Amino acid sequence: MSESDKKAVLEAKLAYYKQHEHNRCVLFIRQDQIGAHQHDRQSNGSWRQRRLEDPTAALAFPDIGSIGRLVDLYKVTPLYPFTPH
Repeated sequence: MSESDKKAVLEAKLAYYKQHEHNRCVLFIRQDQIGAHQHDRQSNGSWRQRRLEDPTAALAFPDIGSIGRLVDLYKVTPLYPFTPH
């Protein structure tokens, strides 16, 4: 996702992905800066949204667990390298 993405388009995509009963997570990754929006299906069927902005934030998904850090998604992009504070 980028600043030019229309809110209505992102909301429609999110609704589409959420309607699939086996989908447990939706991750929208920013392409203009390091960041992402993660939506996780809870055990009661509701969804929890998490905004990832810290490059060192863990990428963790339901049923999978942690697979790395947010910044790892950017290793082959101009937004990398990142030097942690």
